[in-house]
Amino acid sequence: MTKAQSGDAAVPNKAKSTRMQVLRKPQACPKCGAHDMKRIIAGRPNREGWEMIENGEAVHGCCFVSFESPDWRCSSCGHHWFDPTDPGRKEMDNLLRRILGKGKKERSMHV
Repeated sequence: MTKAQSGDAAVPNKAKSTRMQVLRKPQACPKCGAHDMKRIIAGRPNREGWEMIENGEAVHGCCFVSFESPDWRCSSCGHHWFDPTDPGRKEMDNLLRRILGKGKKERSMHV
């Protein structure tokens, strides 16, 4: 079956579907206090990520995933940040460390 036959032609280079990491949604933007935040999906989104982007629930971030990649973007002021205390974020960072073979990296919350 080709991409066109399977329905994947609408969004090029869709990654095979794997479950996205669940993150705690912030209650408000740490900069302006607004409540309209979108998840930033960095790297190559999977099917779930593309659906979130297409539905306006998320925005596509940069193509590289790093320890400092922001997870959230405020729709009001454009501020972007991540919460290093989020258990989902910690799990993603640990996976990235294993992939890259890096030791523990300390960092502060970027708000």
